[in-house]
Formats: sequence, C-alpha cells, structure tokens
Amino acid sequence: MLCFCVYAHMYTTHKHIQIKKAEKIHHINDYLITNDFNLKDIDLLLETIKEFQPEYYEKALRYYKSPYSRWYNCYIMKKSIFFDLCAWQFEILFALEKKLKTKNYSSQMKRELGFFAEHLFGIYFLDLIDSICDQ
Repeated sequence: MLCFCVYAHMYTTHKHIQIKKAEKIHHINDYLITNDFNLKDIDLLLETIKEFQPEYYEKALRYYKSPYSRWYNCYIMKKSIFFDLCAWQFEILFALEKKLKTKNYSSQMKRELGFFAEHLFGIYFLDLIDSICDQ
C-alpha cells in the first residue's frame, strides 16, 4: 500500500485495477511515425482485432483517435481481469505475428509486438472502463 501512496499521482485506480495514468500525446499517428512505426502494421493490427475480436474494433478505432495513450504495460489488477486480458491480448498478438513482415525492421521495431501489446492494453482498458461506467 505504501507504493500506491507514494506514486498515487501516477496511477488511475478503479475498483479492480490500478494502472499508470494515460499520457497525452498530440496525435497518435505523429507519435507512431516519429518512433519508427510502420502505419501499415497498425492497419494489420486493426484488421486482426476485427477478425478475432470484432466487438473491440470500434474501441480500437476510438483508442487510436484519442489524444491519450497508455504505455509501459504497468498495472495491478485482480487475477481474473489479468487472465482475461492475457487471453484476449495474446490471441490477437499471435495472429498478428503471423501477418507481420519484419525482415527489414530496425532493432527498435523488432519490438513492435511489445508496443502493440501496450496499445492492446489501452484498448482493453477503455472497454473495461466503459463496462464499469455502464453498471
């Protein structure tokens, strides 16, 4: 509990989850381009979400249009939510990995699936917040 008190200004807390606060960015595409992302890979991610988890597709579009993003995959949550996140996230990531053509990627972008895991967490969290607010 001490860690939460010391770092409370850095985290968003809800009933069953505590995560690092979203960071404001000017525009997601500007961020992605300046950090060596291939925007076609974002399209592949969205296509994969639509194929494997279509109920999250609109949330994914909303997340990418938002001026906020969640980085670092840092969170404290109930085990049941964590397992649900992992099952959801890795189904998409494993399917996406088969579609990506990373042969000519920089060493930074060979970590792209890890970055996409951060994006997927932001999308998952957006859905979680919406479902909590609907209760």
